[in-house]
Amino acid sequence: PDYYELDVVICLQQLWKALLEHLPPAAPQSPRMKNEYDRVRDIVTFIELNYMRKISLKDIADHICLNENACSHLFKKYMNVSLVSFLQEYRIERSLEYLHRDESISEISEKVGFSNPYYYSRVFSKIKGISPQKYRNQG
Repeated sequence: PDYYELDVVICLQQLWKALLEHLPPAAPQSPRMKNEYDRVRDIVTFIELNYMRKISLKDIADHICLNENACSHLFKKYMNVSLVSFLQEYRIERSLEYLHRDESISEISEKVGFSNPYYYSRVFSKIKGISPQKYRNQG
């Protein structure tokens, strides 16, 4: 893969574009909405910094001092996608950079926070429409 770095940059740009499409263009004006908006940004930052670890909805909810239900509802309200789906999509996007290296699917899945390589492959196929191995071979 001669241009895998460019592929990774493009994928990360697409990920940021998707993030920006989900967030409101400007921070809300009311104090309550600003607080909610800040919490959603904290969730996204938490995921960016911890996606490679085993993190749960409870971990994320505890980080922003909400219960799991309220955390999920808040994230869905502002991002138009479930928190679990967002975390999975983020992990899959981050895994793309490793697929161009000489690492096993099992090692890659572990590096991006999946504890089971078969589950990683299933989620990858669902999101990308192709298996990680086929994606790698196309590269």
